[in-house]
Amino acid sequence: MESLFQIPNNTEEILKQVKKVKQDPLDYESVKKLADLLLDKKYYDYANKCYDFVLELFPSSGSALYNKGTALFNMEKYEESIT
Repeated sequence: MESLFQIPNNTEEILKQVKKVKQDPLDYESVKKLADLLLDKKYYDYANKCYDFVLELFPSSGSALYNKGTALFNMEKYEESIT
């Protein structure tokens, strides 16, 4: 999770969300929102790692699983994105 705080070229929106996650790294909404922002900004590798963390905490999160697949697909990891 610590590598997520080292994202290059952070936007202010991402930095604000990182601060929220640092305050409470077990808060589903904060971590999920950070992952969604990273996906939206095309930081697919970081988004994938963040979704992994979300899924460790909340394995039944369908949206996190779906978005992790999207990140993997965009990283051209096609097989992994569908399993």
